[in-house]
Amino acid sequence: MRQGQTQVFNQPQQTWVMRSLNLIPPFLTRPEYVYNRSQIGRRIWHQVYKGNPVEEVTLPWGAPILIGSDDLIGDAIWKTGVFDLIVAELLLRLTDPGELALDVGANIGVMSSILATASGNQGHVIAFEPLPALVTKFRENMELWRSRLEWNQVTIMPTALSSEAGEAVLTMPTGFSANRGIATLEAGLPGEQVTIQATTLDAVLAPDTVVGTMKIDVEGHEYSALQGATRLLSSGSVRDIVFEENNEYPSKVSSLLESHGYEVFGLRKGLLGPQLITPTVSKRTGETPNYLATRKPSRAIQRLTAPGWRAYTKRSHS
Repeated sequence: MRQGQTQVFNQPQQTWVMRSLNLIPPFLTRPEYVYNRSQIGRRIWHQVYKGNPVEEVTLPWGAPILIGSDDLIGDAIWKTGVFDLIVAELLLRLTDPGELALDVGANIGVMSSILATASGNQGHVIAFEPLPALVTKFRENMELWRSRLEWNQVTIMPTALSSEAGEAVLTMPTGFSANRGIATLEAGLPGEQVTIQATTLDAVLAPDTVVGTMKIDVEGHEYSALQGATRLLSSGSVRDIVFEENNEYPSKVSSLLESHGYEVFGLRKGLLGPQLITPTVSKRTGETPNYLATRKPSRAIQRLTAPGWRAYTKRSHS
């Protein structure tokens, strides 16, 4: 393959319905509207009649959640029904019932809820979120899940993951009030700071722990967090890792994972479903640069080949 050329590893079979969608204007063929058509009406309603600052909504997979409409995550859920659709879809397809899953940088718990849906009540989700204000909101959502869905499989750890344990400084940079997911442990950014506790994943999990899926989004601190999981990564104890990376491939993060035996794929949101693509193709207009690192690439390709977006059709189960 020539340099810069994109290869799609999981190519869904196109039905005549899917092919006909290619004739419709691009805005109306976004997966968020094709697979969740009622969302168009809800988006219009919400823009005309602004709701309360904090409102309870139900995510497409059936989990209730409290969101702030003035925050990036809440705004995305109001407009499309889902925040970061491609990440949610991968977690749903790659996580098996009964597995342990990790949500690193959990915020208010959106991705934890889909991991809990996929792993079921025989599974376990450990969520890491160090910012006290977000931990409070996450716990409020956990109470909703316990009371409405009888979920007890989610554990929140109010700590950050890094390369070593101890106190750390979390910075809330400019723009944090509108996007509460940009707090970072990386030094050098101006903004309000708070001292939090950090630990390592190797210290939290026992040596014989097996993890199905891990989502990690910690605003530039992914490399340090993964350095703190050297034992788990080198032993192959974590099968699939979905991570955000704003640096060009190969980056420090992707190189670290590849050195431990992972194969790295780029992710792209296609109309027919999530696409695993050549990781060197990193410029995706309007999309967050997410990647999949997996110890079982054939399994991942097979899991992601079926067309559609299950995040809009899957329903939680206990």
